[in-house]
Amino acid sequence: MKMTETDYKHLPITKRIEAIRKAIIHAEPTVCSERAQIVTGTYKATEGKPVEIRRAMAVKAVLENMTIHL
Repeated sequence: MKMTETDYKHLPITKRIEAIRKAIIHAEPTVCSERAQIVTGTYKATEGKPVEIRRAMAVKAVLENMTIHL
């Protein structure tokens, strides 16, 4: 039996899910200049192409070129 979205609303929320939810809701927004530069460059390089392709190429460029901070 496949559950629908309304079926999930009646399930209890676990402590883990509640903690994740609170962390997301209370997270401070940030701006990453490196990501912005990569996305801007990709959008300039893909002018005239469909928006779906431009977004996909931007995600690809970010994943391939952005510095990973551990």
